[in-house]
Amino acid sequence: FIHVPAAWLSLFVYMVMAISAGIGIIWQIRLADMVAAASAPIGASFAFLALVTGSLWGKPMWGAYWVWDARLTSELILLFLYLGYMALQSAIEDQRSADKASGLLAIVGGVNIPIIHYSVEWRNTLHQGATITKFDKPSMHIDMLIPLLLMAVAFKLFYAALVLVRTRNEALYRDRNRRWVREVIEELSESIEIMNWSEFFHMGGYAFFVWTSYGITFAVLLANIISPIIQRRKTIARIKRAIRREAVEREKQAAQQ
Repeated sequence: FIHVPAAWLSLFVYMVMAISAGIGIIWQIRLADMVAAASAPIGASFAFLALVTGSLWGKPMWGAYWVWDARLTSELILLFLYLGYMALQSAIEDQRSADKASGLLAIVGGVNIPIIHYSVEWRNTLHQGATITKFDKPSMHIDMLIPLLLMAVAFKLFYAALVLVRTRNEALYRDRNRRWVREVIEELSESIEIMNWSEFFHMGGYAFFVWTSYGITFAVLLANIISPIIQRRKTIARIKRAIRREAVEREKQAAQQ
């Protein structure tokens, strides 16, 4: 499951970005502005992923890769809002002014979030309606619901890890002229040497043992994935053979009688 978790995450990230931008504008908290700036490219990538995967499924389901459906159009607008936020951040030299302008765009664009969510209810659209977030029980079978929810949680954890890394990078870039950043960089330069690709593959002389271990691990994981599939097919084939044998025996017994 990729399309639905990606779409959910694109909405979630935008809400985080808009709220962080609002906190930065109202309470002048620089960290909030950094979180908003760090979230924008992540949200844009997942909005793009949701649109692409949705269009790929749209062809077999609707007969077209794209229709100007209410849900699709509002999701496309969300992608443009992300791109507009990033464009304002890049276009304005003064960082504080850039944060204010892009933050206002993010806050105003927040009106698009409920439009995306309720578009399938307000308009007669081709897009599938709600199957999980509704007052009645989900109409999706539990065998599909659990993997979908697990994938959604995994996407959010992935976003949490990415936004922390990007926020750290944003802090280093914004404070690049400050003394503490220069001291940190100097300490890193003294203690850490950047590894090139040859050193990476060489693994300090232990390449054979390291890459062999990775290869065996990958093979074991792959075997654990494939073996249940093969086992299931063999079991089904064995059951089918048993059913055919029983049918033949019944025919023989009926013929003898």
